[in-house]
Amino acid sequence: MKYAIILFLAFFIGGISLFASPISLDDIQQRLATHAVLRCEFSQQRHIAGLTRPLKASGKILIAQKHGLYWRQIKPFAQTLILQPGRMVQILEGKEPVTITPESNPQLFQFNSLLLAVLNADRAELEKTFTLDLATNQDVWTLTLTPSTPPLDKVFRKIILSGSQHIESVKIEDTQGDATDIRFARHTTTPATLTPAERAQFSQGQLPSSGVSGQPAARGSALPSS
Repeated sequence: MKYAIILFLAFFIGGISLFASPISLDDIQQRLATHAVLRCEFSQQRHIAGLTRPLKASGKILIAQKHGLYWRQIKPFAQTLILQPGRMVQILEGKEPVTITPESNPQLFQFNSLLLAVLNADRAELEKTFTLDLATNQDVWTLTLTPSTPPLDKVFRKIILSGSQHIESVKIEDTQGDATDIRFARHTTTPATLTPAERAQFSQGQLPSSGVSGQPAARGSALPSS
């Protein structure tokens, strides 16, 4: 699930409206929590060293500051990732949900601490882990994150977020020579609160606190892989 951090960071930055120029990191931090709920569609191409064609995936994403991330892949096959402070749930079509907790996978939840820093718009905490480089051109911005501490510097080479009123793309380059390009479209922040159906989505896969760890998502999946 190494890309889970990027999903949170992308969407809480993506939820802001940026009109002023120049845009500073402080501007971004102040607006991270502007929208309590963000919904959009994604399309992804993952370029893996040794493969001639990229692996493609697409689906929908729901992000809610008080509930977490609901990442629903539709193509090439259906599966879901729910990411919350105390648990991660992976749901493959036709199978029982797999819940991962801090007790079942402590190392994975080192990443979760960073997600919480993003949720709280904690720039100081993010700067402990990344070197942040912001470039702007009127209302278009690009934020490059370069990992500066382990374990992220062993996994990612750099992460590039870009957008205007919302996040439009994320490019992830890892240390193995693979690259992932994610495009986002059809953003909406209304209704401003979760619907009853959306709340139910975040309740899926609730298991006893001991949790279980399962197999990682298939490599062709758009879900974060281990």
